[in-house]
Formats: sequence, C-alpha cells, structure tokens
Amino acid sequence: DGTTYIVDETDAAVITGLAHGQWVGWKFAEKALFATLLSRTNLITHVKLIHLELAAAFQAVTLNIFRDATSHPVRRLVDQFTHRSVQATNNNFDLLFRQHAATFTLAPINVSEQLRLIGDFMEQVPTRIDALDMANFAVERSMASFSPNSSAAHSSSGRYFWRWHYRAKKVQTLYEVLCRCW
Repeated sequence: DGTTYIVDETDAAVITGLAHGQWVGWKFAEKALFATLLSRTNLITHVKLIHLELAAAFQAVTLNIFRDATSHPVRRLVDQFTHRSVQATNNNFDLLFRQHAATFTLAPINVSEQLRLIGDFMEQVPTRIDALDMANFAVERSMASFSPNSSAAHSSSGRYFWRWHYRAKKVQTLYEVLCRCW
C-alpha cells in the first residue's frame, strides 16, 4: 500500500498483534518480504527450474539419445543427475502439492498460490539455457560485481562476495575441461 515502516521493537500495535498471533505493521512487512524471497528461491529457482524443467529435459535426452549407449561418457556423466529423477520428482510433488507440505516447506503461502506463481513465471519468464551458463548467470541477475573471478579478488576487496556463484563457475569450468577430454 506504499506505507514505509520503521522497525521498532517497542511498537505497541506490533506487540499487541504478536500477543494475539497476528503480524501487523512493520512485522507484517518483514514477513511479506521473507515470503517473497522464499517464494522466488524455493518455488521458482529450485522447484520450477531444477525439477520441472532441467531434470525432465536431462532425463528425456539421456533416455532418447543414449538408450543403447550405456557406456558413453556423456551418459555416464549425466546419469548420476537423472537416475530416478522422474520417480523422485513425482513423489515429492505429490507430498508438496497434493498433501500441502509446500505450505510449510517451500514458501509461507497456500499451495494454490504457489502453483499460480510457478505457472505465471513459466509463461512470463521462460527459461533460457544461455542465462544458466555461469559466465552469464551473475550478469542476468545484476550480480556480476559481487562475483569476482578469483577468491583472491574477494579477500582483498572487503565487499560482499557471492561465494555460491564463484564456486558454481569453478565447477562448470572443471566439467567443461572434463568434457573436452572425451
């Protein structure tokens, strides 16, 4: 609603609301922000991208292209990431969305809203494989300045360091070298 809140642990309305199990004022705004961040990370980045899109695509490629080539190096590389992913995904989705466990584990909003968010995101922001390449990943998220090319650059800067991206980029580089060996 455009209201600006100031965190005040002595705010009488917040204290009364909490005593009655309600989030009001700045406490409600704080929880709404957390719910938004959780929804984006857990629902969109993890469930949608990893389980609904990438795992299914990897499994389809592995099954179709490498069906008869069980010792092919690429199949051996991808198998560890796709083995039983369909079965695991189906069971997990049943637990999360039919049994409503997602309300407590993915984001603090009801399941129908979670499914709507996933669907909206799939329609409005389709996954682009080039955006997942670690060389582009930070740039796509306006985070490149927080992901230097070496840990030495981080230790000397004294600034926030996106360690996950630095490590993921390093692992991707190692896999690229490995694949070139084949």
